[in-house]
Amino acid sequence: MAARKKEIPNGNSIARNDNEYYCWFELKMKPMPDSHLAKIATELVDWAEKNDKALSISQFYTKRRWAASTWHRWVDRSETLQEAVKVATAIFADRREIGAITGKYNAVTIMPYMSMFKKEYKDHAEWRASLNKDQTNQLQNIKVVIERFPETNVVPTKITDKENET
Repeated sequence: MAARKKEIPNGNSIARNDNEYYCWFELKMKPMPDSHLAKIATELVDWAEKNDKALSISQFYTKRRWAASTWHRWVDRSETLQEAVKVATAIFADRREIGAITGKYNAVTIMPYMSMFKKEYKDHAEWRASLNKDQTNQLQNIKVVIERFPETNVVPTKITDKENET
């Protein structure tokens, strides 16, 4: 890949390629070989399984002080990391769903986003949206005609406001 200039926080402009990232612990550019991405994939899945407070992948990479753009670049580069992201996302989905059902998490805040984590929720949301769309297309005006009741001994004549004044 072609090297490009990148601004780093201290204001220096350096050449970098997609195999490097800015390390916030050492405050310098460091290489990221493909072999290390496989290790990160294993760490991600282990972290997702063992950490009960883990609810999103961004918690994993921000704790390590990696920028979101760097993380997404690595995921695009490594099939192993892509698979690890899928596994971790499934773990987060189960944790969120069970937490919403048991009351550990507020279901009102969790459930609208479950379609991002589980395919079943996404399919259900798409199905509901299609129903709403179908119903919107079928809306029409309905005219209801109420016949006037005949005056009988059982049904007295309606007293109008003018008759009340006298």
